[in-house]
Amino acid sequence: MKNKILLLTLIVFASTSLAQVQKFPDGIYLNLKQLQNQTPAFDVKLRVIRRTSGDISMNGGNDYKLESDIDSINKRYIKKNIFAYVKDDSIFLNCIHNKLTTWYALCLTKGNFLAFKTNIPEDSEPMYGVMFGAVGGAIAGAVDAHKRHLYVLSLRTGNARPLGKIYLTARLEEDQNLLNEYNNEKDQESEPILLKYIDLLNKIITPTSVPPPSEPKSK
Repeated sequence: MKNKILLLTLIVFASTSLAQVQKFPDGIYLNLKQLQNQTPAFDVKLRVIRRTSGDISMNGGNDYKLESDIDSINKRYIKKNIFAYVKDDSIFLNCIHNKLTTWYALCLTKGNFLAFKTNIPEDSEPMYGVMFGAVGGAIAGAVDAHKRHLYVLSLRTGNARPLGKIYLTARLEEDQNLLNEYNNEKDQESEPILLKYIDLLNKIITPTSVPPPSEPKSK
């Protein structure tokens, strides 16, 4: 009986410890390493502003921007230097560091794998003017500016990749039981299913764990 109580205590303690690992303290993170270690460079309160539809249509980029009343943390610093900002347990990634256009995206998961929706660069933008004329090209560009694609950043490698069946299956190979469960899902490409298994992976894989050879580190 004592052994069972001890085992239960250890399980609860392990679960509590894991939950604490997944907590990202509020503040400004200046690089990947700080986010991996959950150690912000400093805690400064910034305003999180959801960008308007008109702003996105005109200028492209992601859904959120940050503002500050501190002179040393100006618009350029926010746009270029900050890697991520955490406020009230919400993680905002600066997508420019992953070459996924400008401004910030809200993370949909927490842990090693940070899933988010982002606007991706459009190489076809100059062609719009040729195909549709100046006005038509502007409209087509504005439509593309609002398109969002599901991506995931792995903190242990620094890689940001499209989140789909191919990526998820490769990561699930680290846990055969989860892989088997996923293979039995009916709609494996749906967003809820993809995010469900990213959440499950975050319970067993930490940012400081060693990635397998199949998950190359970012250069």
